[in-house]
Amino acid sequence: MVNWTSRSINELGVDSLQKDNHRRQQQQQQGTTSLNQSRNQQPPFNMSSQLPTPVDPDLFTRVTFKIQTSVQDIRVNQAVAIIGDVSELGCWNVKGSVELSNTERTDSHLVWTACVTFPTSLHVNYKYIIVNKARNPALLVEWEAARGSSRSINVEGKDMFVNDGIFGMLGSGLTPWIGRGWLPDYETQLRILLQVDEKPVVLYDEESHPDIVLRLHDPYGLSQDFSLPMTSFAELVLHAPTLDCLGFSASIVEYKDGASIGGNGLGGSNSPSSPTNVNIVGRSFIISQQVRNKWGKIYSPIISPDGLVVGEFRCNYLVVTPFTHPLNSIGSLWRSIVERNPQSIIGHRGNGKNNFGINTNAVTENTILSFLTATRFGAKMIEFDLQLTYDNVPVIFHDYEIEIETSEGVTMKETINRLTLEQFLKLKPQKGNKGPLSKGMSHMKGNRLSRSTGDLLQLLPQSVFPTFTAVTSSSTSTTTSTTTTNTNTNTHATDLTTSTAVLHPSPTGYSNVIHDRYSTFQDSFTFVPQDVGFMVEIKYPNIAMQNLRKFTAPERNEFVDIILNVVFNEAGDRKIVFLTFDPDIAMLLRTKQFRYPVLFLVCSDTPTFYSVFDPDVNVNDTRGNSILNAISFVKIVNLDGIVCDSESILANHSFVETIHRENLLIFTYGSKNVDPVNVKIQTDLGVDGIIADNMTKLSKRLKEQCTSSASTAALV
Repeated sequence: MVNWTSRSINELGVDSLQKDNHRRQQQQQQGTTSLNQSRNQQPPFNMSSQLPTPVDPDLFTRVTFKIQTSVQDIRVNQAVAIIGDVSELGCWNVKGSVELSNTERTDSHLVWTACVTFPTSLHVNYKYIIVNKARNPALLVEWEAARGSSRSINVEGKDMFVNDGIFGMLGSGLTPWIGRGWLPDYETQLRILLQVDEKPVVLYDEESHPDIVLRLHDPYGLSQDFSLPMTSFAELVLHAPTLDCLGFSASIVEYKDGASIGGNGLGGSNSPSSPTNVNIVGRSFIISQQVRNKWGKIYSPIISPDGLVVGEFRCNYLVVTPFTHPLNSIGSLWRSIVERNPQSIIGHRGNGKNNFGINTNAVTENTILSFLTATRFGAKMIEFDLQLTYDNVPVIFHDYEIEIETSEGVTMKETINRLTLEQFLKLKPQKGNKGPLSKGMSHMKGNRLSRSTGDLLQLLPQSVFPTFTAVTSSSTSTTTSTTTTNTNTNTHATDLTTSTAVLHPSPTGYSNVIHDRYSTFQDSFTFVPQDVGFMVEIKYPNIAMQNLRKFTAPERNEFVDIILNVVFNEAGDRKIVFLTFDPDIAMLLRTKQFRYPVLFLVCSDTPTFYSVFDPDVNVNDTRGNSILNAISFVKIVNLDGIVCDSESILANHSFVETIHRENLLIFTYGSKNVDPVNVKIQTDLGVDGIIADNMTKLSKRLKEQCTSSASTAALV
């Protein structure tokens, strides 16, 4: 971070001139574009004493930038800065951004200005950010996040004045587009999670301390208070250059003489009371070594000023490391959006799940063939489940375990993350020849993307659509063990060297289902048309499931980074939405990137929530054990909305209005969504999207319903 004063010619140096020379020549050949900003006007105040020494107008241009913010948007130690794609503005690196000076103030707005010297005939893309100056380097707080847009100017002449209006408002938009919560690549984050599944402070003599506050401090001067007892989730986010610099202390404070905490107690207060009117009951200290695992729980003794253990401090924690990718820079960081479309029907696991009674899908779930079938019957977006193999390749599969059968007839269950990619791909729902889509895919190896669903469907036998027939065969395939260097913490991959492994038939059976091979995440981008959106459910087993099946899931940061890398490499203009039942995975997805929306999956507020074991869900976690708690969590960590069981919405219609009032999205899933009547109720309520099974049958019934309604209206 540098101050607002522009740099002189000597500071720019010869290297800077040479660096920009080639770029300027290219831009001159391409021509200039019109400017949207007003310029070459006199600033409304005298800046003569602040402007740099005059420079040669043939080589350099002095540009004065002006922007306004509302008074309430800027807090103590915060300032506006400008960042852009040229060296003078940091090349999209926050540490090289140029801080603006607050030059005017009204009752409602602050005016910020800076003068920067650029080489003449330079095209500059830039945006404004808000930073916290209390740290060095400054922390990114907010940035302008209009989708796909940055501000731009063509630098020319001797002096320019650019009035950019209001922070966050670009072009003709009437609403500011502002982003917050992204982690730059030079920071590491520690999130202290309070009241997740147990209270954060336990005192052995609570009756003697009825009015206490939890105060958290970090080594850099941040201090935040939380009222006790706590009744809902809250967090404190700490920033440091590396994991080694992360640590904090927890003080139990008792107020004297009627003093009280500021703020509402839910998110804490940044203005703790003076030490003169508080009594320190005890303190607890957490060092970086205690958060080395990057996720878990902390239990630490509370020590009184006399050196006695008087209680216990408890919290969950999550360390977030940055996701580094060329497209994940602040220059391409815009606010994630999901278009609200109450008529949107999303294919669950493609065309629908298989173990669904009379509504069972006719195509194997979570396969490319299932995805294409769903699009054939009207789905503009498909939902599917993602896991990692033993060698850390994202594959599409729902259950954490798969039943395999050896050539000796022995059946056993194995977790997906103990199978290598080669082993996983050799497990087929039916033994033998490739399914119809697998044959089609072999002809598509040279085609990265299809323009439409029909492009790929033309490769399939005509018998596949619209009448489905079962694919059967009697040949076998042999799976071999492979050795791969990876970071998976499981001690071994499943050894199937001496056995022939096939998918064991489901107890319910669905022999009349068309089967196709299982696929990787990469396959979905290659063979599903670009105009079909993906709702990607990130499957991460809870600790109860890991203990039950005696396996260890990959570290969360590595897990998410692998998936994000595929998305950023392959997505292009495809619509992508992430969803997950794991609240910590949701926070990672949001903190590491901002381009794609993140929705929180919940199954609470249903009759079976507490009685049926779900490996995706911790029923004791307050962040998702009710829809109202989920709304609060989503708002705190800046997610885009929730996805809940439609049974909850059908039982309590007011949830839709409550969620929309918080400017959040609401999607639903579940067995009720196969009924067109329930779909109609939800669309009338304004549910933003409905994830449904058996798109083939549902599409037909919805069309019949529309035809019937139209006929009735005509008769009337």
